[in-house]
Amino acid sequence: MEKLANRLIMRNTKLILFSLIFMLLTQVRAQKKSDDYKIYQIQEIKVNGLKQFNVETVKAFIGVSKGDVIEVPGEQTADIIKKLWKLDYFSDIDLYMIPTEGYKAILQIDLKELPKISQVKIKGVSKSKAREFSKDLNLKKNAILSENLKAKTIETIKNTYKQKGFLKTKVNLTSTKDTAEFVKVLVLIDKGRRIKVNKINIVGNKNFKTGKLKRQLKNTKEKRIYRFWKRSKYLKDDFKEDLIKLEKFYKENGYRNARILSDTAYFKNDKLQVDIKLDEGKKYYFGNIDIVGNSVYKTDLLKRILGIKKGDTYNGTLLQNRINDPSKPDGENITNLYQNNGYLFSRINAVEKGIRKDTIDYEVRIYEGKPAKFNKITVNGNQKTNDYVIFRELRTLPGATYSKQNIISTIRELAQLKYFDPETISPDLKNVDQNSGTVDVDWHVEESGSSQIQMSGGFDGQYFIGTLGLMLNNFSMQNIFKGKAYKPLPQGDGQHWD
Repeated sequence: MEKLANRLIMRNTKLILFSLIFMLLTQVRAQKKSDDYKIYQIQEIKVNGLKQFNVETVKAFIGVSKGDVIEVPGEQTADIIKKLWKLDYFSDIDLYMIPTEGYKAILQIDLKELPKISQVKIKGVSKSKAREFSKDLNLKKNAILSENLKAKTIETIKNTYKQKGFLKTKVNLTSTKDTAEFVKVLVLIDKGRRIKVNKINIVGNKNFKTGKLKRQLKNTKEKRIYRFWKRSKYLKDDFKEDLIKLEKFYKENGYRNARILSDTAYFKNDKLQVDIKLDEGKKYYFGNIDIVGNSVYKTDLLKRILGIKKGDTYNGTLLQNRINDPSKPDGENITNLYQNNGYLFSRINAVEKGIRKDTIDYEVRIYEGKPAKFNKITVNGNQKTNDYVIFRELRTLPGATYSKQNIISTIRELAQLKYFDPETISPDLKNVDQNSGTVDVDWHVEESGSSQIQMSGGFDGQYFIGTLGLMLNNFSMQNIFKGKAYKPLPQGDGQHWD
């Protein structure tokens, strides 16, 4: 019993000691936290180290002012430092709180300004190219030489030459002290030699010869003596575009699951090589293609437009284009068949019904909707040309059945007038109302110069003989006696005079 009692006493003693130690550590930590984090009221803000910048501007920028209460350290002090670094004007920033009385303190900010540029020299390139870099990068006299400007200068110059195939361009930017506040900048550029693709290695292809696959890479070519029309330079973005085209080639030839597993560009014996590893997958074929939802047009007609038969090699791109090809607004496809005959609200989608081994069955689902009509037709952007000159060319007439083809034809005919910039002629479909079956069209145009003056002349040995020709394409005869219409000549009625 005595031994057991002694053991209990020892255990209780250890527990008491442990509890006392824990309480002591907790108090120490609490006291330390209290000493580290204090709340002050700003009595004054002092900014030291400025020579080029205004003190009041810095005070206004930091977001705190005299009388504000802040916690130190805390989010506000961290935010002040972040804002000052973001300016990219300083090489060193220190922040202090100097207690004065009670909970008041002076907020002191010590700054070290970055130098300004007094002179810039760019060597290794032509003078015109050096001026171009200086202008684009703001690398000029009195500009602040920040780390950001240095990095941007080096990166921009390297990327400029990378786009031209100089993959090993070296750029060295140094600065030397000129005066107390200014530095001289020297940029040395060694663009090196143009790097050409020495070899393209393609692995994983079993169904297509390597040469045929290489021909799909339109922007990335191997170096060849006979290749004059296409440089064999390597551009990363162009190469990525080529890989997309390579996958598309496979998908258009039945290999719907083909993908690029990896691609690598590297130097071997100082020559650039490109490796492409791909997985072809298996070849697929079209199975049954059912058309549902059509009542306006017969299934046989829609299938003829589709032009795909059971057993044809799978080509997802072809199927989509026969339904709707955005690259050919007036092309022959099912969507345009409906859109050209009033069915503005029609929707056509191809859905996979199932896959049987190497065969894919599809269902083309059609929502026809009801026919639409043009409602309100407006024109804007014409400053000189009268509205009626434009309206007589429009095929989108109020009350007429909606037709996508008539919209495209109108664009062409307005362009042929040569009064407007062809690239800016655009029909904006507004108030498309499926319930009422109507749509408004707002035609936007931008006028361009349409009149021409032609001069020619020459000597016949004794006299100068000259001719002057004036051709007006948008003349207005009815305003010929109106002085205000001369800008510089009366225009806007679409009349031709030469």
